[in-house]
Amino acid sequence: MRWVDSRRLMGPNLLLGVPAAVVDVALAPGEEVAAAWEREVRRIAALVDLPVGEVAARAYAGGASMAFAAPIDRLLPATDVNDAAIAFLADGTPPDVDALRAETAAAASPRLVALAAAADAAGLQFLWDDERVTVGAGRGARTYMRDALPEALPAAENVPVALVTGTNGKTTSARLAARILGLAGRATGCATTDAIDVGGEVVARGDYTGPDAARLVLRDPRVEVAVLETARGGILRRGLAVRWADAALLTNVADDHIGGYGIDDVAAMARVKGVVGAAVRAGGTVVVNGDDPRLVDLARSFRARVETFSLREAAPWRADAGWLLRGGRRLLRVEDAPLAFGGAADYNVANALGAAALAAALGAGEDAIVAGWRSFASDAGDNPARGNVVVAGGVRLLLDFGHNPEAVRAALALARSLRGGGRLAVVTGQPGDRRDDAIRAVAAEIDAAAPDRAFVFELVGYERGRAPGAVPALLASALAAPHEIAPDEVTALARALAWARPGDLVVLLPHLARDGVRELLAGFVKA
Repeated sequence: MRWVDSRRLMGPNLLLGVPAAVVDVALAPGEEVAAAWEREVRRIAALVDLPVGEVAARAYAGGASMAFAAPIDRLLPATDVNDAAIAFLADGTPPDVDALRAETAAAASPRLVALAAAADAAGLQFLWDDERVTVGAGRGARTYMRDALPEALPAAENVPVALVTGTNGKTTSARLAARILGLAGRATGCATTDAIDVGGEVVARGDYTGPDAARLVLRDPRVEVAVLETARGGILRRGLAVRWADAALLTNVADDHIGGYGIDDVAAMARVKGVVGAAVRAGGTVVVNGDDPRLVDLARSFRARVETFSLREAAPWRADAGWLLRGGRRLLRVEDAPLAFGGAADYNVANALGAAALAAALGAGEDAIVAGWRSFASDAGDNPARGNVVVAGGVRLLLDFGHNPEAVRAALALARSLRGGGRLAVVTGQPGDRRDDAIRAVAAEIDAAAPDRAFVFELVGYERGRAPGAVPALLASALAAPHEIAPDEVTALARALAWARPGDLVVLLPHLARDGVRELLAGFVKA
C-alpha cells in the first residue's frame, strides 16, 4: 500500500452526501485495506476526541478511496487522522496522538457547527470555507468572517440554485440557461469555464467551475437565481459547495478525463456526474439527456423529479421534424435558433433543449425560452470558443473548444456542413492528462473527416506531466492525414492560414489561446 492523496471534501461527493475527509491509496493486486483503515481511523479518532460519522470506501483498479464524515470545523484534523492511519498500516509508524489531539481541539468551533445545524433545520443554504461563512444565498445571503460568527441564526433567504454538469455542452447550456432566465427578468449569477457573470455583467474571467466559484456567485447580493457549471474535478477534489440544489442539468457522459482519482471508465465518470443529480432536493427537478442510457439509468436513484430531453426519443423536451418542442407543442423552428446552425449542430440542438428545460424548472416562461433560443448566437459574444465561425482573408474558420473524441466528432460534423467546395484543414492539440488511446481516438475522428491537412500543436501549459513535445508527437503519429507539428496554438493557426486559400475551411480544436488568435486574425490579410 502507498499513500497517494488526502484532502477535505467540503460538501456532497462521490463517496458520501456530507462533508468528509478522504484518503487515496495505491494497492497491489489483490490487496485490501478498507476494513483495516476503518478500524485504525476509529481507534486514532477516539484517542484525539474526533467524532467519526458515516464511512465509505471505493475500490478501483490499482487503488482505493476511503472517507469518513467529520464535523466541518475539524475536517482538516480529520485528514491528518487519515494520514496517520495509513502510515501505521503501511509501515507501523505510530500516530502522534498528542499533536493530533491538540490540533483537533484548536480547530473546534462549536458556534460554526451550531450555525450549520440551525441553517439546515431552517432549510437555508450554508456555505463555508476557511475565511467566511454564509447563511442563505444571493440577495438573501448573510456572510460573516469565521472569527466573527453570529450567536444566533440571522434572518436570511435562499435563491434558486441550479447545477450543470456533463462531459460536453456544460458551458453552452449554462450560458443559454442564464440568458433565458435573464430574459425572464431574473438577475442571474452564472459561473462557467470562462467567467462569472451576474446580470449580464462579467465580474471575473477564468475557469470558474469549482466550489470556490459557486460560493462567489452565491455570496453576491445581486443574484436572484444561480446557474453553476460544475466540473468533475471540483466534485472529486472538494465536493459540492452547496448541500443541496433546486435543479440540475446532466448533459451527457463520454470518455474524457478518465484515469484521475480512480475514475477508470465511463460508468465511474457517470457516477461522478450523478453527484450533482443526487444533490437536488425532493421537489426539485433534474434534467437528463434521454439519449444517454447511463444517465437515464442513474436518474432512477435521484430523489427529485426527473425530466428528459432527446433528439431521438419521445421526451418532454425534444426536437422533431425541424422543430423544438415542449410536451409535443412546437415552440420554435430549429432553423430559427442560431446556435443550431440550421440543425447541422445537433449537439447544440440538444444543448438548447436541456438549457430550456433547466430554465423552465427555475420558473422561466415559454416566451423567455423562445426569446433565448432566438437571440443566443454561436459567436464570441454569446458563446466564445464554442462553434464560432469567423472569416479572415476569405478563409472561413470554425473555432471550438472540442477536446475529446465525442466533441471533436461533433465539431467536425458541423464542419462538413460548412465546408462547401473548399479544402479542409484541422488545427488541433491535446492536453497531457489524456490516455494514449484517447489521444489516438481524437486522431481517428480527425482522419474520418478527411482533412486536406492537419496542423498539430503543443497545448502549452497543459502538458500535465508529459515531456514537452510528447503529446503532439503521439497525436501526429496516429494521424493518416498529411500533417505538421507547431510549437503552440497561434503558430499552428498561422501556418494553417498561410496554407489556406479563399473558400477553404480551417477548424481549430481546442481553441484556448483567445487573445493570441484574436490578434492574429485581426492582422491577417490573404495575399
